[in-house]
Amino acid sequence: MSNKPVQAAIDGWFTLNADTPHLIGACCDHCGTYYFPKTLKFCKNPACDSSEFSEVELSRSGKIWSYTNACYKPPEPFVADEPFVP
Repeated sequence: MSNKPVQAAIDGWFTLNADTPHLIGACCDHCGTYYFPKTLKFCKNPACDSSEFSEVELSRSGKIWSYTNACYKPPEPFVADEPFVP
């Protein structure tokens, strides 16, 4: 193991515990719907109008329902190596 300090790639998206890392999400206090990432202003569940959330550590296992393979050069301000290769 390295002696370098652990640093988050994106602050607030996951715990920094090396043994059991978790994604950090939000759970609606009213209906119990989970969200990731946790930055929400209102519940997106159509049956709920709450704006109160609790921060939660999300499960370490689950199912991928969808994904995107973005093979295009990212727009500014994101940096892509030149020549861009997806």
